[in-house]
Amino acid sequence: MRATIKVLAIDTSDSPRLAAAVEHLALEGHQTVTANSELGARRKLVDEHADVVVLGEVNTPASTLALLRELRAGSVYDADPQTKVVTFGADSDAAAVLHYQAGANLVLPSRSSPQLLTAAVETAAGLTQAAASPTLRVGSLIVDLHGLQATSGEQTVKLTRRERDLLACLARTPHKTFSRAEISREVYGSELMAYNSRTIDSHMNRARDKLGQIGEAQRLQSVRGVGYRIER
Repeated sequence: MRATIKVLAIDTSDSPRLAAAVEHLALEGHQTVTANSELGARRKLVDEHADVVVLGEVNTPASTLALLRELRAGSVYDADPQTKVVTFGADSDAAAVLHYQAGANLVLPSRSSPQLLTAAVETAAGLTQAAASPTLRVGSLIVDLHGLQATSGEQTVKLTRRERDLLACLARTPHKTFSRAEISREVYGSELMAYNSRTIDSHMNRARDKLGQIGEAQRLQSVRGVGYRIER
């Protein structure tokens, strides 16, 4: 089963190439959301919890880089600073360097084909790694890493990539209490910083709410002053 990636495409320039690439992502079975203004982009960075952001142009090249730097610095309120970002439209080596320095995970020129953008998005999301991971079971809870969902009995709830990664981190070693620093390194790929701690708590709360929809909320436990664990 192929995992579905939620993609937020941000572009105020109405680029036909980027629009075609986003359409191709949808045809490949991925979920796409678009934002065509800077205000809309900021709102959707917070509200949509996308697995990957495809960042085209936001008004000007300078403001595009500024938005990316703000996201990485944790300055876009309640947006995940570690969200994977593929930038689209760096048409020179110098521009590509600036995009990477601002925090892009992958950088593509504006002449990129829809197929290349889809491959970049899937690479940024770690789709190949996720597809190779086993299904994890803890008691009656099954975390399906292929389908981005959790199941208990006859009930199923969809998960975001980040929720899946957090649950997988805990479910691989039930009963163990993971500190926030351990979770930050394992799931976010970075050392714990203040915004990481808030982000972890926010995502864990959302994951617990999802588990509550299938009667499994009690399985995800917070340990005061330490971190989180999953119980059998």
